[in-house]
Amino acid sequence: MSRVGEAIRALARHELEQRSFCELAVVTSSFPGSEEPDGQTVSIQLKDSGLAIPRVAVAVGATGFGGLPREGDVVVVLFARGDLGSPIVVGQVYSDQRRPPSFERDELKLVWPGEVEDPEADALQLSIALTDEGRAFRLALGGDKDAAVHVREGEIELVAGGVSVKLSHASDSDGRVEVVGGAAKITLDQDGDLALETGGTLSLRGKEITIEGDTTVKVNGQKVELN
Repeated sequence: MSRVGEAIRALARHELEQRSFCELAVVTSSFPGSEEPDGQTVSIQLKDSGLAIPRVAVAVGATGFGGLPREGDVVVVLFARGDLGSPIVVGQVYSDQRRPPSFERDELKLVWPGEVEDPEADALQLSIALTDEGRAFRLALGGDKDAAVHVREGEIELVAGGVSVKLSHASDSDGRVEVVGGAAKITLDQDGDLALETGGTLSLRGKEITIEGDTTVKVNGQKVELN
């Protein structure tokens, strides 16, 4: 009986060795969720054997989430029970053709879509980081018309080109709003102070303009003209 048992075990090991449980593959085409009934699938080609497998399901992290690797991406494929007829794409890995975006330690970054030549060009960038200054969140659009949202400890900043709007506070009573556009700046403090600065011309125009000061009104300049 022992020889029979050993033979059975040897046969089982042989069968297991012939099965493939995990492989690397290259995506040849993708089918988004809008393409029913085979949405959220990709066609792949196994890297080692060259075997092509169409319409492979792509695993997701949670119900309601959708997203697919792109053509040329290298993916990890698992085969349920070692059956080549039951493949599932469970993730993807970077390769010589697909490089990761630049990121720092203690930073989670998403760049989509990442391009082969420049993974950060004309892309949506999402960054969540823990820095020496504290927690930080950044959402940005790359390209010629860049725009970004920065969220830091006690601060929110909107940036579009050379224009920015910043809301900040360190306590309940020192809130501040700053609007900067090139050489022009508006500062509004929570205590009521308002400052307008510009490196160019400041103009006020209206049908009626009233300037009042509860205590003092000061007008300074090398030349003051009143018409």
